[in-house]
Amino acid sequence: MHQIWIARNAFALLLARTGDHRAARALLERSQAAFGAAGDYVGINATLADSGYAALDAGDLERARALLEQAFAMASDVFRWHTGAAWLALALAGVATAAGDSEEARTRVVRARELFAHNDDVFGAEVSHAVEARV
Repeated sequence: MHQIWIARNAFALLLARTGDHRAARALLERSQAAFGAAGDYVGINATLADSGYAALDAGDLERARALLEQAFAMASDVFRWHTGAAWLALALAGVATAAGDSEEARTRVVRARELFAHNDDVFGAEVSHAVEARV
């Protein structure tokens, strides 16, 4: 079940990227319900993140921030998954940048870099520098 719903999430993100935000949100909500019913916390976390990315594509910055914050907290506090939390911190930097809050964006980038360093993730650290240059 997990792989089917993750594939559906990827399709939902494609829908969001191409402008069909209503269909993307509906598919992601179904995915979240399926993962919730199964007690699949990894799937729940992935769908929170994907829903945040889709909301960002739709321009709904408040919803994007709320969903990505939930995913970040779950990745950080529940799973202690530093790499996942780092990528979510970069996504939150993107939300802050879109909202015109460069100070928050830089704070998020620094946090991402710290999390990448915790896992010796050189690629992630390099990406965080590229993101910071755009803030």
